[in-house]
Amino acid sequence: MRNPFEKAKTWWVRYSDYQWRTSKDGVLYIQPAPGATFTLYNAMEVMEQLVIDALNAGRKLMGKEPKEESKPIIMDFVRKYGLLGMMTALPTTPKFMDYEMVYLPKNRFIKEEQLHTEQFLLNFFPFEKPHLMKSGKSYACSVSGDNRLMALSATFSDYPLAVTLSFMPEYAERFDWIVTQLKDWMFLVTTCEFFYDPDYQLMANAEEQRTLLRQAMNAFSGNAPTYHIALFDDAPALVWDFHSLMLAITLVFSFMLTDTDNPIHMCKNCGKVFIAEKQGSLFCSAECKTQYRAQKKQEKK
Repeated sequence: MRNPFEKAKTWWVRYSDYQWRTSKDGVLYIQPAPGATFTLYNAMEVMEQLVIDALNAGRKLMGKEPKEESKPIIMDFVRKYGLLGMMTALPTTPKFMDYEMVYLPKNRFIKEEQLHTEQFLLNFFPFEKPHLMKSGKSYACSVSGDNRLMALSATFSDYPLAVTLSFMPEYAERFDWIVTQLKDWMFLVTTCEFFYDPDYQLMANAEEQRTLLRQAMNAFSGNAPTYHIALFDDAPALVWDFHSLMLAITLVFSFMLTDTDNPIHMCKNCGKVFIAEKQGSLFCSAECKTQYRAQKKQEKK
């Protein structure tokens, strides 16, 4: 079957630096730092490595409760790839700025099923208001006076307005939400590892545990990005409309997790997530394989 992401492009923005800010109600956010410049990149070109980096960030976050231990992990990931674009990932449509209400399917972050659009925006603009001008019931991006932001807005003029807003320097995402999302992705990997581990299957209550793991995996769900079929010169092809880095990671990760030729595994020695070159690969490197065997040999003495 043809690569489903062969024609996909996910243009995304990352800033040269980010900062931590705490809102009046004590919530910690991350947003572009003052004076930071932005770069536009095609995330799909680095998506496999991006997914692996997201999973390994989630792995490092597991078991870390103090914010001070987790903040460097989040900062490193965001500086490399940008924010997740949660604002356009959570609603039923990324075109929510066209409506007075935002409708939200069940998710891990916002309990309400619907919010007024301006109320929803406050989750991502807790410090400064977004660059918006309103004409009747419709909104438009207002960035006059800043040539770079004007160029950015023009670049994404065919995208939903909310996508452009998520690239503005005032846009912020909650620290705890990013931590939760990264850990959730990693949880799915550990679930698969346990489920198919031969040693795990030999446990006394193995079948009961496997039932629980199946239920945990069934709870994994989320908004799917839209797509269209484009007629290229050689053949028609599926083109995904990714309006959020979070949705792009989720979908590509789902394909990678279910790939039987080059599956995602956790290294049996160091625990690092890696893409296996073939079925049955248990180690991320030759060094880890050697270390593991040496350790087992030592344990037998």
